[in-house]
Amino acid sequence: MPRPQQRGQGQWALGHYEPLNAAERFKKDDPGLNVRDRILNRYAQTGFDSIDPTDLRGRFRWWGLYTQRRPGIPGGKTGALEDADIEDAFFMMRVRIPGGLLTSDQLRTLAGISKEYGRDVADITDRQNVQFHWIRIEDVPAIWERLEEVGLSSLQACGDVPRNILGCPVAGIDAGEVLDASAALRATEAVAALNPEFVNLPRKYKTSISGCGTQCTAHEVNDVSFVGVIGPDGTPGFDLWVGGGLSTSPMFAQRLGVFVRPEQVPDVSAGVTSIFRDYGYRRMRNRARLKFLVADWGAERFRQVLEEEYLKAALPDGPAPPPPPAGSRDHVGVHRQRDGRYYVGVAPHTGRTSGTQLAQVADLADRRWPAPASNSASWRSSRPSSALATCTPSWTSGSPTSTPRSRSTSTAARTPAPGSSSPTSASRARSSTGRKASRSTSAARWVTTRRSGGRYAGSR
Repeated sequence: MPRPQQRGQGQWALGHYEPLNAAERFKKDDPGLNVRDRILNRYAQTGFDSIDPTDLRGRFRWWGLYTQRRPGIPGGKTGALEDADIEDAFFMMRVRIPGGLLTSDQLRTLAGISKEYGRDVADITDRQNVQFHWIRIEDVPAIWERLEEVGLSSLQACGDVPRNILGCPVAGIDAGEVLDASAALRATEAVAALNPEFVNLPRKYKTSISGCGTQCTAHEVNDVSFVGVIGPDGTPGFDLWVGGGLSTSPMFAQRLGVFVRPEQVPDVSAGVTSIFRDYGYRRMRNRARLKFLVADWGAERFRQVLEEEYLKAALPDGPAPPPPPAGSRDHVGVHRQRDGRYYVGVAPHTGRTSGTQLAQVADLADRRWPAPASNSASWRSSRPSSALATCTPSWTSGSPTSTPRSRSTSTAARTPAPGSSSPTSASRARSSTGRKASRSTSAARWVTTRRSGGRYAGSR
């Protein structure tokens, strides 16, 4: 008796193109990015009740929009209710911020949007995004216009696409980093975002690129991670990990055992993403993450497919990163910079902040580090549940005379008076973001880091 034919898993590379679930059907019928035109020219005029359900619960995510849960409905009951019974007529909008880096002008724009359209609420997310709440569909075109005027967007902040790329909040600053991964992150973002090859992946896809000595971006739980190491010839580069993820069926990523030079990161990242696109499981959404493919294949086969089918070249073997340091893998507290100065990391509460506070941070940057022509202050956020950061100067020589006071807070840390020998700061809460301010060209730079919340880092 012949054995029954095994059902395909929706892998394009094996010829399984037929849509196998509702999400794959709507992506085939009309790609997610196409909904922008309908938002601008139809839904913003006709209102929430006119939105097609498939656009509302599917394609809107490609533009960073989710419906909010109606007040009074606890999260535990959502599985037993229909979507229409749960949804409120407001949206959460997520803004994509690669590496969490923002100029003061961009930060001030986010603050204004929060205050004008989002009831003065702003969240800093696990993945270095900023989220607004209480957004009406009628206001989305105006919000997009304001974001795009300063080089920001909600494009591909959600959906089955490469999500925002995580980076170390003190890249290029921290004395203990292996290498500054900022250039590799920017180059990879240019390949990942709005690439027509990657706008229809099996599921969401999360990347981290960091040379951080404390491994603050948690490479073990990303779909693909580039981890700073010293290569076989003594030059810094990256160790490649794939297949990590949390949520249901949490799995740690696996090392492929290759050494990736910084200039190779965009191509290698694109290769891993292409494997996910072509071989990822599309039949069932609950098995469509890269971690399931890596678990089935193993690291050796994944590396072979990457090198032979996508890169067309072998990558050299490379060393594993050292074990992460004991304790918290973050930048909260007082830490030495590469230039001998210090930065201070502070953790506010749970990532929740406000437009009012964001505007104060931007104003503080411009007041303490005015930049000619354009304000080049910057800030970075991180995971998980990061929050906002405010500027506190560090010591220019020697060791700090005192450590910051520990105080749980969701507001900006206070800047000490001129001449003060130590900063006053807020310390660890549930979340952590970090920020730093650098004065090399009379500009400030903001950074946020990972751990559940936010942190501030400031230097002079």
